[in-house]
Amino acid sequence: MAQPSNLSGQTILSTEQDLRDLLDSLYETTQAALKEGIKPCFKGLLEYMKAEVTILTAIHNIKSNKGSETPGSDGETMREHILEKDYAGIIARVQAGLAYYVPLPIRRKYIPKPGKTEKRPLGIPTIIDRIIQECIRMILEPIMEAQFFKHSYGFRPMRDAPMALERTKRVVHQTGYHWIVEGDIAKFFDTVHHAKLGRFLYGMGVRDQRVLMIIKTMVKTGIMNEMPVNLLGTQQGGILSPLLANVYLHQMDYWVTREWENKKTRTTFAQSASRTTVLKKSSRLKPAYLVRYADDWVLIVPSKQQAEKWKQRIAKQIQSALHLHPIPPRSNPITGQNKGTPLQSKPVETMWQQRTTDAGNLHVQCGDSGNHPVLPGNDLGEYCVAKVCT
Repeated sequence: MAQPSNLSGQTILSTEQDLRDLLDSLYETTQAALKEGIKPCFKGLLEYMKAEVTILTAIHNIKSNKGSETPGSDGETMREHILEKDYAGIIARVQAGLAYYVPLPIRRKYIPKPGKTEKRPLGIPTIIDRIIQECIRMILEPIMEAQFFKHSYGFRPMRDAPMALERTKRVVHQTGYHWIVEGDIAKFFDTVHHAKLGRFLYGMGVRDQRVLMIIKTMVKTGIMNEMPVNLLGTQQGGILSPLLANVYLHQMDYWVTREWENKKTRTTFAQSASRTTVLKKSSRLKPAYLVRYADDWVLIVPSKQQAEKWKQRIAKQIQSALHLHPIPPRSNPITGQNKGTPLQSKPVETMWQQRTTDAGNLHVQCGDSGNHPVLPGNDLGEYCVAKVCT
């Protein structure tokens, strides 16, 4: 099995099996470091990304995507300018792009937002930049996946929005907690702070300065006919952007979960249920369960008082530590049924479902208060404290 090391200027991967072994090793090495209480540290990552088998796998991954024939600002497409060209020449071109990364401007395209009149801006990189981004994503993903919060479900392998909804319902039913802090972040992809992103990547084990410089250049890539340099945010539509988004928001996950779900204890427990029971009996900690899908998240807590406290704390943390800009909070009732039965339509469920479908207008009912119209997903950036009524 290939092991992470400081290698430079040589081919270190020969076959697809070598690549799979390497990715497994990166994941396992990261997990082992975390268990020992030390931060992972990987250098020489660029050589893995420049390996022929990595580039070939990246091309196959992008080729299978239905958007592979969508041209970037240079007009090149996968079939005509990659698949039908000389194999050795394409490999050399991608390797040169990784060694001296100079991206072309991205092409802007607007797509409809489900249930809304406004449109979502997408940035489409050139096909060569997409291949380079995929090479970087493949190598960095196992390092990051080993560290991400287990109940973060957006833009991750083998996870989706229905899983986030199921986790939310399960926590509510199992704990009996019916107070939820719900929120997302206004224009998240447009407001990611580049310097902080670089520090977060470094702190999570990416110690190859060449890779960090490529990513720094990548997120600053200009937009064709709009701006020569992008000083804030990441490409919403770039292959690497979802992973970078999770790296950025992992800092929020860590900050929230360290106080309950991932609270460090002197005793090691075989089962999480035993740990939870001991924490409730022997500490003054207040339970809080986080579920996140990309920039949408909910925090499930036992009381309105705790919900209000967490609402203010998280909003402050997002502003000060991440330089993001949440919109002021609001309150909204959420309908549920008795414990042990499925929750009915509600803003939380709509928020998860909007990722895959146009939910349309919903109505929720709370006690005798009547029906209240709820916009699909709640407008980006809104925070609310809501009770799941029984």
